[in-house]
Amino acid sequence: MNIKLANKNDIESIISISKTSAYISLTKENINYYINNEYHKIYILNNNNENCAFIILFIIDNVVDIIDFIVSKKHKRKGFGNALLKYSIKETFAKKITLDLHENNTPALSFYKSFGFNIIARRENYYEKPTKGDSLIMELNIK
Repeated sequence: MNIKLANKNDIESIISISKTSAYISLTKENINYYINNEYHKIYILNNNNENCAFIILFIIDNVVDIIDFIVSKKHKRKGFGNALLKYSIKETFAKKITLDLHENNTPALSFYKSFGFNIIARRENYYEKPTKGDSLIMELNIK
C-alpha cells in the first residue's frame, strides 16, 4: 500500500473512483483546481498498482475540511479508508477536522464515528441526490 499526493496524472483515476459513489460527482476541472490550489490537497491510495481511494482536503492552518473521501466499492472494508484518513491527519498536522455528509450515508457515518467524529450540526434539506436529505456536519478535535 502506498499513499501519495495526487497530481495531474491521477485525474482519470480519481474520476473513476468517484463514479463508484452515489453521493458525489467530480469533473476534471474540479480535480485540476484542487491539485493546483495551495489550500487543497488530494491524497490517493494505491495498492498492488491500483488506485483504490482518495481524499480531498481543504486546509487552513491546522483546520482541515474533508471535501470528498471515497474508497472504491471493490476496495471497501480492507482498511484503506482507515489508513488514508490516518495518513491525512498526520501529513496535515490537523488539530481539527470537519466534514459534512448525507444523513443516509450510514457506512460513512459509522466510519467517522469510529474515528471519534461527533455530529455538531444539521443542515435541513441540503442534499437533492441521490435522495433528498439533511447534511450532517461532523467534527473531530485532535489533541
